[in-house]
Amino acid sequence: MAYGDTQGKGEKVRKLLSALVFPAWITIMALAGFYTPSLILKLPFFQVSKIIVEGNVTLKEEEIIKTVMRMEPNLMKLKSDDLLFALNEKSNGRVRKVFLSKDFGLGGVALRVRVEERIPVARINTNKGVLLIDKDGYTFPPTGKEGRKLPLVITGNMDSLITGFSKLYEAVLKSNLPVKKIYVKNDRITVKLPGKVVTLPSLQLLPANISERFKMIYNLPQEIVDLRYDRFILVRN
Repeated sequence: MAYGDTQGKGEKVRKLLSALVFPAWITIMALAGFYTPSLILKLPFFQVSKIIVEGNVTLKEEEIIKTVMRMEPNLMKLKSDDLLFALNEKSNGRVRKVFLSKDFGLGGVALRVRVEERIPVARINTNKGVLLIDKDGYTFPPTGKEGRKLPLVITGNMDSLITGFSKLYEAVLKSNLPVKKIYVKNDRITVKLPGKVVTLPSLQLLPANISERFKMIYNLPQEIVDLRYDRFILVRN
């Protein structure tokens, strides 16, 4: 009878130890899994030792680096979308994309920041002064004398222009012809070239083939050209 009691007590002790040890083991493993990545990232090999800026044109390298340094204490966790937002806040929307890459070396990590700035293709007269606009219709203020040689776009409906600007770019500005001014009205677009004035359909009605027709008439001797009609071209001196 005494032997049976000893066996029962031993079994209870084993069950008690199992109940205590197993949760403790799970907790230790969970903590190890949680802290190990953080400890690894603190090793010198995984620390950012240098920031390399590429692709910037108007944005200063030192300003980009300062923005990066203020973004995230651990630069290994820096996200390109967050940096894009921060740079656009500082530059009034000049940055189109940001690409981040990391070069690992014995001396640490070189963080490469490649900036793709928006390229202005025209100027726009607004109530707040002249703004630059890129091919996608994004506007931003010029830096100094930037963009003074670009075509000037004049319109009374800024919202409509920005919404349809990509069509205007494809039809007129992408042609690389020496466009001086573009008047965008509700019923037509008037383009001024050296010694020539060209009338196009409204921004909403620009056909897909208008760019080829626009380039074709550049060498015509007539000074006034009307391209609002599909089957014929009106010209006069």
